[in-house]
Amino acid sequence: MAYPDTNSLLVKGLPEQVLFIENLVAALDEPKRHVELSLWIIDLQKDDLNELGVDWQGSLKLGSQVGVSLNGGSLSTLDSTSFMAAISALETDNRARVVSRPVVLTQENVPAIFDNNRTFYARLIGERSVELEHVTYGTLVSVLPRISASGEVEMALNIEDGSVVDSATESSVVDTLPTVGRTRISTVARVPRGKSLLVGGFTRDERAEVIKRIPVLGHIPYLGRMFSYRQTRESNTVRVFLIQPKELDSLLEPGVMPIDSRVIDKVAPEPADRAVLRALER
Repeated sequence: MAYPDTNSLLVKGLPEQVLFIENLVAALDEPKRHVELSLWIIDLQKDDLNELGVDWQGSLKLGSQVGVSLNGGSLSTLDSTSFMAAISALETDNRARVVSRPVVLTQENVPAIFDNNRTFYARLIGERSVELEHVTYGTLVSVLPRISASGEVEMALNIEDGSVVDSATESSVVDTLPTVGRTRISTVARVPRGKSLLVGGFTRDERAEVIKRIPVLGHIPYLGRMFSYRQTRESNTVRVFLIQPKELDSLLEPGVMPIDSRVIDKVAPEPADRAVLRALER
């Protein structure tokens, strides 16, 4: 009989049967390996992504780091250090943006979920009643890691990315609802040790209208329209997901992380307070 609350078994039988069960449990009861998953959600221009050398056949041609080949057109294994260095350069020129960078710790065969959603409510008006129906959209990433005998990390990925396509303006009707677009990717990929997985395929066409004016003259009442013009900007933005799995070799042990002396001096300026923190650290 099993007791999940205490993670124990109650076994009844002959001595040799109990010994067999004891040896079997000892062989199967091994601690699960821990996996650290770092996720980067990046928006950049499609032309810039093509210039980085991503061929979407499983490899990235940056320097001497080349990953293995995968089937499909939206996956690539790469060296995250070189790729993020290129993204940082683009971000400096406002040509790329790191939307989010969460880090999740999970165990082997245990899913890790990153959920960043928004919800709005729509009124459903009936004959004698009014109800509210919620609509949820946003970014949802679910990763189920498994470590192979060779040290590679196999990940079952489920990615859902949604955004408002056509939002209601202030001058529109109150009951006008925005259009929500969703994109889903579900796949399984194997990543070698020290590599990262790049998932793409989320393309967004953005169109914005900007009013430009000639300095000083464009702000003159009534006459300012003669010195201003409208410009339409169109951009093709690509959202990519960079996932870096890392197996933690050392087991997690209970306790506290030692506090750096510089942190102690900054948090506790008084000598007495610093002495208390150092005593607690021991």
